[in-house]
Amino acid sequence: MNIQPGRRRPVLLLGVPALVLSAVATLLAGAALRTAAGAEGSGPDPVTARFTAAVELLAAPSEVVRAGGVHALEGVLRDAPAEQPTVTAVLATFVRRQSQADAATSVGRSAGRPADLGRRPGVDVQAALTVLGRRDPDRGLPGDRLDLTGAVLTGASLAQARLTGALLTGARLDGADLTGARLDRADLTDADLRGAVLDRSSLREARLRGADLTEARINLATLDRATLAGALLVRAALDGTGLTGATLVGADLRGARLDATNLAAADLTEANLSDAYLGYVTAPGAELVRTRLVGANLVDIDLTDARLIGANLNRALLHGATMVATEVTAEQISCAVLSDRTRLPAAMTGPGPPAPSCAD
Repeated sequence: MNIQPGRRRPVLLLGVPALVLSAVATLLAGAALRTAAGAEGSGPDPVTARFTAAVELLAAPSEVVRAGGVHALEGVLRDAPAEQPTVTAVLATFVRRQSQADAATSVGRSAGRPADLGRRPGVDVQAALTVLGRRDPDRGLPGDRLDLTGAVLTGASLAQARLTGALLTGARLDGADLTGARLDRADLTDADLRGAVLDRSSLREARLRGADLTEARINLATLDRATLAGALLVRAALDGTGLTGATLVGADLRGARLDATNLAAADLTEANLSDAYLGYVTAPGAELVRTRLVGANLVDIDLTDARLIGANLNRALLHGATMVATEVTAEQISCAVLSDRTRLPAAMTGPGPPAPSCAD
């Protein structure tokens, strides 16, 4: 992109006061330095003019006009793909600041009530998200990560979005549609994903520490080696999801559904799985130390080589459970509900009498 500071019109960011100004100024200056040699003696670059005009539109008072600026930037991206890092950074800054400004305005109009619950992003923010979600990840600079930290994306449409490695720390994605999204190695620490749809999404090695996934749909997703320590997954649906080697230390999965989920080598130390459904789960080598499984349905679960030291199995249904070489005591087993299909550890002849310690 032949961006020439001497030929640029002033960028007046009216609708988003200075929120993109410093970022755009820096990015324009950087692009100008990169192309200064090629600019000598040449006339105005039409791509540069389009870029500048598009950025100016991002400050318009109308969200429809701002959306036009977003689409204009996508046109620049299509014609000058080498400038993807510049366009991506501008759009990410716009999404963060505009979404936060919209949320603040919404709350202000409702006298502090959470009026943004159930809302969706404006057409401008959604347009920017769509462009960002379909960019070519191979055109980014080494080490660059899409930064949407703290963005308010309640109800956003991000199905199939390419968000590998994205920074979404503290972002609001409650009610968002992330079906089939690529979020491998993304940072969603403390993100709000209540009621979000993440079916068939890929979250390998993603960070979701402290994230709120209450009643989220995460069916057939891949979260291998993901970090969900302290995450809230109350009544979440994780049917058929892969959580191999995932860290769920202290996670709250009360009432969650994990039908045929893969928990092999997962760490669920001190997690709360009370009243959860874990039928047909594969969990060999899983860590369930001091885990609460009160009233959980563990029908046909494979707990081979798993560790249940100190786990609370009161009223847990272990019909058909495989517990070969599982670290568990007869006293713990006595609190559970067994059947003739329950396969206890070889050294354990039976569950023994109910223990007085069986309590919720």
